[in-house]
Amino acid sequence: MTGAGLHALRAAADARVASCLGLLEGLVRLESPSGDEEGIVPLAARLGDELTRRGAAVQSVPAPGHGAHLIARVEGEGRGDCPLLVIGHMDTVHLAGTLARLPFAVDGDRVRGPGAYDMKGGLAVALAALDLLAA
Repeated sequence: MTGAGLHALRAAADARVASCLGLLEGLVRLESPSGDEEGIVPLAARLGDELTRRGAAVQSVPAPGHGAHLIARVEGEGRGDCPLLVIGHMDTVHLAGTLARLPFAVDGDRVRGPGAYDMKGGLAVALAALDLLAA
């Protein structure tokens, strides 16, 4: 990629920061402690909806005791695109109720909240990357 191409890609990414943060906030507000099916299932549904909106074929696989696993497939544009595998998790180490004392917040270039750094931040960035690839 040329310098001009990298500049254009950076500008496109910068233009999506607010929407990525909005998505991240929505994910963080869905508390999903490890082993808490009642917390993970709504998060899996939200992520499934987000992936579907981006053209993915989404399969939800029940995972007793863990909620669900999602498998999403996004087709390339047929220009010799190489496969790409993205793996993540939806649960956090934070217990239900943590959001009340550690709410989602953006302070300059720092984002706080249960799961904002790992893994919900990664999930939001992965979805933003799908948006960039589609554009």
